Amino acid sequence: MKSQFLGLDRRLKIALQMSFDVLVIVFSYILAVVIDSGTITTAPQAFDFLSLLVCIPVSLLCTSLSGAYRSVLRYTSANTLARLTVSYTLSAAALWLIEAI
Repeated sequence: MKSQFLGLDRRLKIALQMSFDVLVIVFSYILAVVIDSGTITTAPQAFDFLSLLVCIPVSLLCTSLSGAYRSVLRYTSANTLARLTVSYTLSAAALWLIEAI
């Protein structure tokens, strides 16, 4: 399976990584809403689709601009960790600013 994944076109690999990131963002957002509301029964009332729709492209853009999608495919190193840290920090800051507006 690993060789099949490595043999895929680079654009398809990046699309798979971005799809996985979208799934993680959605799951994390839902989990955060459930934790914040205290119970799973009141969570749907606190769910804000607009925030989630803003969060996804901002996070993907920050990760893409940092070059993290390209570097994760090639190797994993301290440089990759630094890129991911910068991209997630920029994403969090951008979302914080959007929420403040």
